[in-house]
Amino acid sequence: MNIMNRKAWLFAAIAANVGVASQAFAAGFEKNILWGARAAGVGGIATPYITGSQSLYFNPAGLANDKPGHDVSFNISPTWSTFKGPINFQNEEATSKTDLATPFGLIYNGTIDDKFGFGIGGYVSGGSKVMYENVAMTGSPVTANVKTDLAITEIAAGVGYKVSDSLKLGAAYRAVMGSASFAFVNANAGSPASFTNIEVNDIKATNFTGFKLGAQYKVGQATLLGLTYRSETELKGDGNYGGQIVGQGTLSGKGEAKTVFPAQITLGARHDYETWVSMLEYSWTQYSRVGEIPVNGTVLLNGTTPVATGVALKTVWRDQHAVRVGGEYLALGMPIRAGYIWTSQVTNEDYARASFPPPGMGHTLTLGTGQSFTVMEKPLQLDAAGEYTMISGDGKGAAAGNPAATADTGREGKYAANAFALHLGVTYAF
Repeated sequence: MNIMNRKAWLFAAIAANVGVASQAFAAGFEKNILWGARAAGVGGIATPYITGSQSLYFNPAGLANDKPGHDVSFNISPTWSTFKGPINFQNEEATSKTDLATPFGLIYNGTIDDKFGFGIGGYVSGGSKVMYENVAMTGSPVTANVKTDLAITEIAAGVGYKVSDSLKLGAAYRAVMGSASFAFVNANAGSPASFTNIEVNDIKATNFTGFKLGAQYKVGQATLLGLTYRSETELKGDGNYGGQIVGQGTLSGKGEAKTVFPAQITLGARHDYETWVSMLEYSWTQYSRVGEIPVNGTVLLNGTTPVATGVALKTVWRDQHAVRVGGEYLALGMPIRAGYIWTSQVTNEDYARASFPPPGMGHTLTLGTGQSFTVMEKPLQLDAAGEYTMISGDGKGAAAGNPAATADTGREGKYAANAFALHLGVTYAF
């Protein structure tokens, strides 16, 4: 491969790898439930009824409680995930390690009077952790590593106001911070024995202009409605390149990629019966805004040969639609909560990669409960829930035996992922 072909290929390879890394900020394996043990038990539904500290994340209108007081909540959600998909040029299925991620949230709420409340805290709003180790590559004694290690964290402050006995409004400011590391594999100019295992490490991106708006409306005594809007936030990340071109040398350098964490609208409803509660929620997330990713940066081969990038990677993501159904049975000593979530396909099947969401619909099942206690004459609420998410689909990338040197082309074959999460939460009111 001459120097001009090598440069042209690396333009595309770095665009693909940094571009897909940036897509993860917007899509990744952004499960419908990330934390919040009470809401997790009913399929992640909280918009219409949530009050107190957790409202800062779910719906800031709920920061206005019915009476003065304070509460602090801590939620943690250890999540184990496994991904499968083709990586090598024979499109053989590879299976990732079962990795652990621990999204969490710590939030304080203060209600000044029967109309006004505020909240401040931090939480993980997105993320994924996937690692394929020592993947056998066609015709090469050298194995490859492929990974995604992503976390999106927000620091937020919000207020809620009770307009009337029926209507609450709220708003929250969000500082959104992303950090990530990735590794991918691409063929070199039609030669599967010589491939590039490129790494993009220590990507950091921060946006201080995010916000969320919310409303809660009471329809009679038994029915509640909720609506939230999450603003789009641009994320521009700097990272360090690493990895190698097998048989030619190592890669290094710095680069920058830009994308958006897209806008989202959620509408939910809750109706109370004598001994049970039913809930329904719909959310739309504008992932189609990630249609292409502009990339700029410099990569060095063996620390001396510079290759600059200045391209836009075509991604063609689709808007996400999620429907959540949940219920709570109250006739026993402890509530029994259950939920289901259907999620539409976001990933384009032509650009599927084994360390990112499969190009298919997702399904989530949840089950949970809770218990109230008194500590120093103040209420303490403990909640717990289990969650199982599965998603699968077929990629329409390069056929087996075709290295496909155009680096933004995925591999043809079956892609799948599943995740199990244990949600644990404690809320103390004082």
